[in-house]
Amino acid sequence: MKVFAGLLALALVAAVHPDKPCVRTTFETEMYADACKAGGQEKAKDAAKNFLKKAKVHEPATTCGTCHSKLAPRYELKTDALAIFHRLQNPPKPLPPSPKKKSAEDIVPIAPNMNTKPKPAIIKK
Repeated sequence: MKVFAGLLALALVAAVHPDKPCVRTTFETEMYADACKAGGQEKAKDAAKNFLKKAKVHEPATTCGTCHSKLAPRYELKTDALAIFHRLQNPPKPLPPSPKKKSAEDIVPIAPNMNTKPKPAIIKK
């Protein structure tokens, strides 16, 4: 009975206190707009954490402070935050490995007589 009463109380609290809506009302990215529509600040924060996890693969020094000048409750953005977001969302592709330097042994002659001096051409008049 106590468990039932506890669950009922928890359900009532959740109904009275729905997810906090996002502070922002306009968004420059679909990722945050969709997250805010789906579940308010909590979903937006989860989306940001997932984004940050992926961004750290390419730029390990990336933190929340890379884009935000202040965090909770307003999560104010830096002036270049959108450019940083796009750069981290579409990182440059890694360079291909450097080609192996060829040694004399790796070079294959085109014709079998290439290692000999060419014979002078005889010009007939």
